[in-house]
Amino acid sequence: MKAPLLLYDDACRICTGFRRWLERRAPGRFRFGALSALPESERAQVRGLVFIDDRGPREGSDAVFEALRLLPWPWCVLGLGRYLPRVWREAGYRWVARNRYRLGRVRSDAACARCHL
Repeated sequence: MKAPLLLYDDACRICTGFRRWLERRAPGRFRFGALSALPESERAQVRGLVFIDDRGPREGSDAVFEALRLLPWPWCVLGLGRYLPRVWREAGYRWVARNRYRLGRVRSDAACARCHL
């Protein structure tokens, strides 16, 4: 079984920070792909993070919680958030995407608008 692939917006500091956080907690458990490496036609169709495994692709909050679910103890507990109602999960994901410039030291970058839902 191949390691799951996480596609992320490499122009977004929250996305790249999440990738680095996953790498530190589960080295070798994921493969990562920058959206900037995709052809423009495919890149335009992607909205935020994409998690791809044997069961197919998942985007947005589904991608986040699928990745968290695969982390070792104690971090895998964060994956339990996938049991929250989908409307709450997606609202949280959209809130973070809309406010990412206010959350810490995130630069304001027009290229990062891909995560903005």
